[in-house]
Amino acid sequence: MVCFPTFWFLAALRPSRLGTALVWPVLLGWFISVGMAGSAVAAVERLGISPNSSGNRISVRASRASVPMLAAGGSLGGSSAGWHLGEPTVRRLANGLTVVVLESRSAPVVSVQMWYGVGSRQEGPGSNGISHLLEHLMFAGTRDRPVQFGYLFDALGSESNAYTGYDTTGYVNTAPRDRLEALLTLEADRLGNLRIAAADLAKEMRVVTAELEGYEDDPAYRLDRAVMAAAFPQQAMGLPVGGTVADLQGLTVADLRRYYERFYRPENGVLVVVGDVDRGAAIAAAERIFGGISPGPIAQLDAKPAPAPKTAQGPERSSPQIVTLREAGGGSPLLSLTFPLPPLDRSDRAALAVLDGLVAAGAESPLMALVNGGAATSVETDQFHGRDGGWYQVLAAVPPGQLDRVQGAVLDAIAAVASGQGALEEPLLERAKRQARLRLLLPVEDLTGRGMGIAEDCLSLGDCRDRQGVLDAIDAVTAQQVQRIARTHLRPDRATIGRFEPIAPPTAAAAAPGEDPPNRPRPGGASRPPAHAPEAYRPAERPANLAALVPPLADRAIAATTAPNPPNAPAPIPFTLANGLRVVLLPDRALPTVTLRGHVQAGRQHDPSDRAGLADLVAAALLDPADLRQGLTNAAIDLTASAYREGTLIGGRALPEETATLLTLLSQALQRPQFAAPQVDRLRQQARADLQLQLDDPLYVAQRQLQQAIYPTGHPFHGFATADSLDRITEQDLRQFHRQHYRPAGTVLAIVGPFDPVAVRRQIQTLFGPWPVTDAPPAEDFTALAPLPPHTIWHHTVLPGKAQTVTLMGYPGIDRRDRRHDAAVVLNQILGGDTLTSRLGREIRDRQGMAYGIFSSFQMGQHAGPFAIEMQTAPEDTFTAIQSALHILQTLRDRGVTADEVASAKQTLTSRYPVRLAHPDALADHWVMALAYGLEGETPLDFTRRIEGVTVSQVQDAVRELLHPDHMTIISAGPPLPPKPHLRDRTAAAPYPTEIDP
Repeated sequence: MVCFPTFWFLAALRPSRLGTALVWPVLLGWFISVGMAGSAVAAVERLGISPNSSGNRISVRASRASVPMLAAGGSLGGSSAGWHLGEPTVRRLANGLTVVVLESRSAPVVSVQMWYGVGSRQEGPGSNGISHLLEHLMFAGTRDRPVQFGYLFDALGSESNAYTGYDTTGYVNTAPRDRLEALLTLEADRLGNLRIAAADLAKEMRVVTAELEGYEDDPAYRLDRAVMAAAFPQQAMGLPVGGTVADLQGLTVADLRRYYERFYRPENGVLVVVGDVDRGAAIAAAERIFGGISPGPIAQLDAKPAPAPKTAQGPERSSPQIVTLREAGGGSPLLSLTFPLPPLDRSDRAALAVLDGLVAAGAESPLMALVNGGAATSVETDQFHGRDGGWYQVLAAVPPGQLDRVQGAVLDAIAAVASGQGALEEPLLERAKRQARLRLLLPVEDLTGRGMGIAEDCLSLGDCRDRQGVLDAIDAVTAQQVQRIARTHLRPDRATIGRFEPIAPPTAAAAAPGEDPPNRPRPGGASRPPAHAPEAYRPAERPANLAALVPPLADRAIAATTAPNPPNAPAPIPFTLANGLRVVLLPDRALPTVTLRGHVQAGRQHDPSDRAGLADLVAAALLDPADLRQGLTNAAIDLTASAYREGTLIGGRALPEETATLLTLLSQALQRPQFAAPQVDRLRQQARADLQLQLDDPLYVAQRQLQQAIYPTGHPFHGFATADSLDRITEQDLRQFHRQHYRPAGTVLAIVGPFDPVAVRRQIQTLFGPWPVTDAPPAEDFTALAPLPPHTIWHHTVLPGKAQTVTLMGYPGIDRRDRRHDAAVVLNQILGGDTLTSRLGREIRDRQGMAYGIFSSFQMGQHAGPFAIEMQTAPEDTFTAIQSALHILQTLRDRGVTADEVASAKQTLTSRYPVRLAHPDALADHWVMALAYGLEGETPLDFTRRIEGVTVSQVQDAVRELLHPDHMTIISAGPPLPPKPHLRDRTAAAPYPTEIDP
C-alpha cells in the first residue's frame, strides 16, 4: 500500500467512497509501504484520487467519472515539449554510496531519500517478504537512538514513509529545507547502526500480517497474485512484493540481521536530495555524514544470489493461459491481462507508452469505449520496467456476463495496433505521444515524486537520468516501432488472463457474529502470532529523552514557515466574476503541467431521500456527452468530476499548451451538460455496478453504517445510494438538480502551473462570465441530530471472504468554522493524527501491533461531519483494540493532554503544512476549500500562525467538549468475530453486539 500524507483539510472532504469503481491493488505489486500515514490512504481513497507511482511504473485508471484524455488545443502557457526535469548532479563517495542532488527552487522544501538495491527480487520461496518486513523494522530504532523513528521524523516536521518494491526499498523524507542535515543524520544512523530486537520483530510481524491480510481481503489483489504467479512461474517476479504470512512467520532475528548486513551497505545505496538546496553544500554534507560508514565486501552482496529468472517473458505458449478464481466476495467480475516483458531500452519503453495511449487513452479509444458503452465499469492499464524486465497489464471491472466480451475486445484492440489497422494514423499517433508525455510528467511534478523517480531510475535502470531520456524519445517514436512492440511483446499467446467470478455462500446472509460461514482461509494457511490479551494494556508513553535524540538543525534562520511569501512560491491572484464565480490563479513556471481544482456546492446532502445517488449521477453525466469526450480525447486532458457529502470536486490535469482547451471544456461541462435518457440509463447501470463493488468493501460498509447511525433519517447526511434509489432517478431529476445546484455563485476554481495569468483570467471571464445568476436553493435542515447514545453501542456486519475487520468509532463532530477548530486540529494530532506516534498509534499499532493503520479525524466541513476513529485489525484482535481505543479516550478525558504533547503536535503541524503545499494538488486544494468554506483570505501562513497560537488550555477544553468515550457508536465490518462478553462496562446491560438500525 503506497501511503501518502493526509492534508488537514481533507478530513472535511471525506465522502464514503466517491463512487470509485475500482482501486486495483495490483498497484501494490510494485510498492508496499510501511504504513506510517495510514490515514492518508483512507483520505485519498475517499476522494477518489488514484495516485500514480513514481519511477518506472506508469499507471492510468479510468472509470465513468475519470477518463484519461488526450490531444490538441489552444495555449495560454508554455510548451511541455521544452520542459526539462532538471540536471541532477551525481557523485559516488569513496565507500560506494551514490549521491544524487537536484536543485529545485519551486518551494522552500527538501526531500531526502535513501534507497537500496534490494526488494522482492532477492527473495525466493521461504523468504518471501523479508525485504518488506525489514523495511518496517528500519523504523524500530538504532543502537544510538533506540526509539521509534516516527517520533524523530515528527519532531523535524517531516513527511516520511518507506516503500518496498521489486528492485528497490526506499525511505522518503520531505521537510522544510533547514532539516536537510538532520534528515541525513537519521538516514546514516539507520544505514550503519540498526537495532533488530526480538520484541520489535514480534510486534512488526503482527503488523505486517494485518497488512497482508488486508490486501488479501480485496479480490483484485488475490486475482493479481494468482496471475503474476502464473505469468512468472518459479521467478521472483511472480512472488507478492509484500510477502506471504507463512514465509514471514518462519523468519528470525538472525535472518533479518544477515539480510540487513548483506544489502544495507553504502555501495548498494542511492541517496537522493531534491529541493531548495545548494548542490555543492548538499554533497559536502552527505560526504561528511555518510563518508565514515564502511562499505561491505563486494562479494558479500553476491554471496547468495537469488535464482535468476529464466526470462522475464515467461514460458513459450501457443495460446493465452487462463487463471480463474471463483471465490466469495468481490461484488463484480474482474478481468486481468498480463503480458511479460523483457528488459526494454528507452526507445522501446517510449513506444510502449505511446501504444498504451493508442489503446487506452481518451474516451474514443477502444478500451475506454468499453466503459462508455457499459461493457466495463472501469478499465486501467499498467506497465512496469525493472532490472529483469517487467510487464504490461490491462485491468477491468465488468458487469456480470461481460467477461468474455471485454476479454475479446482488449485482445482485438492490441491486435489492431499490431496489424496497423487505422490506429496508427498520424493524428492519433501524435495524440498518444502527448498522453504518454503527460503520464510520465505527472508523478514527478512535486519534489518527493521527482526524487522517487530519480532513485528508481538509478537502481532499476542504471541511469539516474532515464526518465528524461524516455521523454525525449517519445517524439521520435514511429508507427512501425509501435506496431513492432505490439507484434513482439503483446501477442495473445504471451498473455496470462485472470478472471475473478464472485460467488455468494448460501449461508452468508444469515450468518451472525460468532458463527463461522464458509470463509476464505488465511493466506498461506498460516495462523497469526498470538494476540495481546486485554489485561496486557498499558499506556505507551512518548520517550522522555526524545529531544536529545533529534539531530540539531544546521541553520534555524531559514525555516520555511517564517516568510509569508517565499520568493520561490507562486503568489495567488484571486478574483471574483460578476456572477459570483470565485477563482484563484497560482502561476508557477517551474511546473511541467497545469493543475485545476474546483468545488461546486452540489453534494450528496442535496439528494432527495428517495433518490440517493443523484448528485453522483449528475457529476458523472457532466463529462459524458460524446462531443465533450472527443474534445478531451483530442487535448491530452484528464478531467474528473466526483460528488461527495458536501459538494462536487472538479479535477483537471493538462499539458501547458492545452490550458485554453481545459478551460473551454470545463465551461461546457458545467454550463451545458446533456441528460439524454440513454445516457442516464447507462450511467445508472454503471452506478449500480459501482455500488455492488462498494458493498463488498468493509471500509465502505462501516462508513455507510456509521454515518447513517449518527445522522438519523431526514438528516442531509443520512442518505446513501441503493439499487432502488438509483432506479427511481430520471433524466428530469438530473436536469432539475443541475439547474438548482450548479451555480456560478456556488463554484470555486483554482489553477496552478506554467500559464500566463493575464490571458487565463481573460479567458475565464469570456467563458464563465455569461453563466447566468440563479437563486440559491432552499437550505437543508442540519439540526435534526439524534442525541448521543446513553452508552457505547457496537454493531458488526459479516462480509464473506474477508480476513480483516475494519472498525469505525464515532459520533457527530463540529464544522470548519467552529471556534474550537484549531484546538481540535491539535487535539487530533495528539490522539490519532499519525499512525506511529499518536496516542492511538503508539499503543494499538506500535506497542501492541494489532493494527496496520489506525487514526482519528474531525471531519470538519461546511457542516458538522463526524468525529471518527478508524482501524483495521484481525477479528481476534478487534475487541481488544476497541477496548484500548476507549481506554485512551477515557484517559484523555480524565487526565488531559500534556504541554509537551501540545508543543510537539503544533511543531509537527506547522512544519508539515508548507511541505504538503509544495505539491500543486495540495496548493490548489487549499485555496479551493478555503473559499468553499467561506474563509476568504485564508492563506497557508494564517493556518500555521493560528496553530502556533493554540494553548494547552484550549486543547484541554476541546478534550472535555469534543471527546465522548461513553457515548460512542462503533461499527465494524469483516469476517465473523469470536464471541465476546460485554464491551466492558460501557455497554451497560446491552449484549454483544448491540444492534443498531442503519
